[in-house]
Amino acid sequence: MKLASSSSDFLQHVYAAMVVIRQQRQRASLERICRALRLHQMLKGVDEKMVEAELEDAVQQGTLYVVDKRGYRSYQVEHML
Repeated sequence: MKLASSSSDFLQHVYAAMVVIRQQRQRASLERICRALRLHQMLKGVDEKMVEAELEDAVQQGTLYVVDKRGYRSYQVEHML
C-alpha cells in the first residue's frame, strides 16, 4: 500500500519533513518523520508502519541512507550527510 500517488511524491514529503527536523538540530528518526508529516499536514492519517515500509524501499533504492549511531536509527539524504 502506497502513501502518496507515487513514491516520488512521498519522498518529496519526507525530504521536506527531514529539513524541518534538521532545522531543529535533531536526527530524522522514523518517529520524528511521522510526527513532522502529521504536524505540517504533508500527509494526513500517516501510519508509522506504512511510512517505515516506504522508507525501507527508499533505502533499498539508494535514495535514503540509514545511520545507526549509539543504538539510535535515523535516515538521511545523501546531500544532507
